[in-house]
Amino acid sequence: MEEVDRILIRSLRDIGCQVGDSLQNVSEFDVNTLFGCVSQCLQLITANKDLPTRLPPNISTRFKVCGELAQLCQSNGYRGDIGYQTFLSINENETRKLLNFLIEKVPREATVTIASSTLA
Repeated sequence: MEEVDRILIRSLRDIGCQVGDSLQNVSEFDVNTLFGCVSQCLQLITANKDLPTRLPPNISTRFKVCGELAQLCQSNGYRGDIGYQTFLSINENETRKLLNFLIEKVPREATVTIASSTLA
């Protein structure tokens, strides 16, 4: 799984996700990193730039926002088990499945645009 995780993390970085340089495996993701990556992917998939990329500090708002993000994943075709708990208590295998799904759904032109803008 280490090679799979390295490819996944590199893909996330390529589309503009804020993944720390020290992270090498999905098992090292914290709730903020996961939330930000999922939100960034969904922004590119849905062209909705209004999605929050950071978890709010208020607990009840976190539940609400995480539930909305989970619903958005489902409405874009994700068939795995997902809910607010996906983002607030990380399961390595479920996280890997979700991120792989989202990376594959990101339009290729978005990846090319982001990559070329970081080179400029």
